[in-house]
Formats: sequence, C-alpha cells, structure tokens
Amino acid sequence: MLIEKTDSGANDVVFTYGRNIRYHSPRYIVDMVKHLKQTYDIDYASFIDENLMTMDAASRGTWLKELCALWIAEGLQPTCRRDGVPHDEHCRGVHWNGTSHAGLHNLETLRIMHQAGCSHLVYGLESFDPLIMKNLGKGSNPQKNADSVDICLQSGIKPIPNIIIGFPEESFDSVRNTIVALKKLGITCKPHFATPYPGSEWYYTYKDSIIEQYDGNLEAFIEDLATPAKFPPSSATSSPPWSCWACSKSCTRRICACWTRRKSIGPRRTK
Repeated sequence: MLIEKTDSGANDVVFTYGRNIRYHSPRYIVDMVKHLKQTYDIDYASFIDENLMTMDAASRGTWLKELCALWIAEGLQPTCRRDGVPHDEHCRGVHWNGTSHAGLHNLETLRIMHQAGCSHLVYGLESFDPLIMKNLGKGSNPQKNADSVDICLQSGIKPIPNIIIGFPEESFDSVRNTIVALKKLGITCKPHFATPYPGSEWYYTYKDSIIEQYDGNLEAFIEDLATPAKFPPSSATSSPPWSCWACSKSCTRRICACWTRRKSIGPRRTK
C-alpha cells in the first residue's frame, strides 16, 4: 500500500499488487473440517480461496494430493465415492468444492480430488476472445478454456464457468467470440460485468472518470456497487439518459457513443 499525493496535494492511498501465494497446510484444513463435522455434523465444505490450482502449483503439485489423501485417511471421504455408488440421502462424509484454473489443472489431480469428494469447481474462464485473454494475463487461451471443460467433466467433477464482459479492450466481436464458444460447448451462463471495484487496478486507472461521474461523491459510487440494479451505470435505469463510467457523459443509448465510435463496449484506456 502506498500513499501518493494527488494533483491538488491531498494524500491518496494506492494499493500495490503482488503474486505472493499463501495457503494452509493439509493437516490444518482437515482438522478444521473434522471439527465442523464432529461439532455441527456438516456434510459439505466450500473452499473460498483465490484458486486451489494456483496454490497447488505453488507447492509443485503436492498440496492438493496431500490434502485429498489426508481427507480420505481421516474419514471425511463421502461413502458414495468410497463405494463407487450414486450419491443419495444415505451418503455419509463431507463433499466439497473450490476453484480451478484452465491453465493449471490436470486430469490426474482432478480425479484424485473427485475420489476425495470434490463435487464441482468454479473456473474463471472470463472470455473466449484471444486478445481479451492475452491482456488478462491469466496464462490461458480460448483453446485451453474449451479443453478445461472437457477435462474436468472426464474426472467426474462438474465445471462451473465464470464469464465476464465489458473489459477495457472489449468489442462486439470479442463478445461474439465468447458467445459462439459457449454455445459450442453447450454452456448456459449469465455473465458478470467487468467492474472497477475500489482497491482494484481498474479502479485507480479510471478513478478520475468515476469521480467526475459521481460529482466527487465516492460514497454514492460504493452504494451503486452494492445495488446490482444500479451497476454498471451505463444500464443503471430502465429509461434514458444513461451514464457511462468511462467518459462520464449521459447518453440516450445503452451503449455510449464513446464506445461505439471505436467499435468497443468497454471503457477507454487512459494514458
């Protein structure tokens, strides 16, 4: 976190970004789940982590295997997976889910996870457009995204894709590329809108436009973020005028003129 002075001389906080990977040991996690099982008789656990595969890669492919082996050894494995039978109300044990990465997963590890009780994995596929994916820097591409769905299904785990539209480089063609890929894969989903959340890189990149749009009232911007019906601002109301968070101008069309002039539906880049 850095404190920098604005043009007016006031101090402003700017968050920095790193790639430090931190994660709990398999023993710590299994002991915690065992406590929940014994105390509250839970039958499901969700790993709300940035990415299970990222942490596994940081451990050179050992963390998830150790976690799954200990999960089974400590009696947490669902009996339906242990006995190889369909899941029903008689199943005992703890199923679980988490997050995955199209560029980091592999079939061997996924099968081990399935045997230990993993039911589904959320994949941040985001887009199927080559330019969008390159600029995201996630280490994946449209083909890896498509392959990841099939690989995950082969393991027995259900893949849940996350899709986002409205990236800074987004265009009608890039959205169409994503739609075509989703239809080809038989995926039905509701995309998220790319949003400049406070503290994110996009927030600082477009902060001046956001401040202008909200007349200097960042609290109003935060309130809009907390109200799905009000964000993104370009579709905040059911009738015009709408406001564009990229250029701060009102427009009588849902797609702001500043976007259509450059055949793009995402915010403009700033220098």
